[in-house]
Amino acid sequence: MKKSKKILVASTLIIGLGFSAVFYFSSNTKADQTVSQHVFSSLAQEHQNGESKQEKPFLKINNKTYSNKDFLAFKESKNVIQRNNGQQVLSDEQIKAEFIKEAVSEQEADKQKLNVTEDEAKRFADEMKQAVAEAQDPQTQQFLKDYIAALGITEDEYWNQYAIPAYQQALKIGKLKQKIFDAEKVKNASISDSELNEVWEKQQQKLVTEANIESLQ
Repeated sequence: MKKSKKILVASTLIIGLGFSAVFYFSSNTKADQTVSQHVFSSLAQEHQNGESKQEKPFLKINNKTYSNKDFLAFKESKNVIQRNNGQQVLSDEQIKAEFIKEAVSEQEADKQKLNVTEDEAKRFADEMKQAVAEAQDPQTQQFLKDYIAALGITEDEYWNQYAIPAYQQALKIGKLKQKIFDAEKVKNASISDSELNEVWEKQQQKLVTEANIESLQ
């Protein structure tokens, strides 16, 4: 396996929930079994509660409607990240703000025709699946197994139904982010990574500020 792919598997897993979420694995990730059990038992309960709810319109962002199911799936993934890193879960308002940022970023990518086809996302999912299988990191592999089990689905369902839409969205946003980075590097070749991230955050906030956002609940 290439070094870059090892880093990808060890440091980042993009988990498909219909909305993209990124799980960070680092030396700070808690490996305590009790913590892990709490993380996934909480996820399983939240997922069951979400599945029992009737799907309704939740937000309209620039004339595109997102359902409560979209938001609940996003909330689940954010809560898993927080709990797995030993942190308190975010408030609904904080999660809603993150949800809106991702939504407007994807919409901007679509507007700029930074497309990612389903086939491209599937190829990426296949590469990630292979990378996880080949990773010399039992903790990463176990995390994914526990995550899938908490959702009450099979591994095939995860890779074929959950992961692909999430990768498709994440890759589109990634293209937008890279385009912005490239433009900044043309203006300033010595710009630092932290400065680039500041530019990205400001661009996302600008998109949010300019967006027409309507609560439907």
